[in-house]
Amino acid sequence: MRLLRDLRESTAFLILLAVTQERHTRLKTLADELGMTVQGMSDYVRRMTDAGLLQVVDGEHRATRKGVEVLQGRFLELKGFVAESSREVSALYQISNRLIGFIGSIREIAENDQEV
Repeated sequence: MRLLRDLRESTAFLILLAVTQERHTRLKTLADELGMTVQGMSDYVRRMTDAGLLQVVDGEHRATRKGVEVLQGRFLELKGFVAESSREVSALYQISNRLIGFIGSIREIAENDQEV
């Protein structure tokens, strides 16, 4: 999953999320919210604006239609990843429970053999 492995992708995702949830008129408040420097945020905002993901409207940084579509797409990817991972973890949990039961049965047989 690229979103979780690529720091730039994750940061862009968080910026899009932040500007869709709250009004941000200053890069400093946005940078502080995401734990970034103002210069780092400025670089991201510039690249994302050039890519058509962000715009400044009435002094506020906002996601464009394309930015919202990208954000929704990333959410769907993340949802799918979480669902698939949950299924895999559940399957592993079921297998581990069966193995624990099997080991318990083997121990019981071994204990019974020692008694005889």
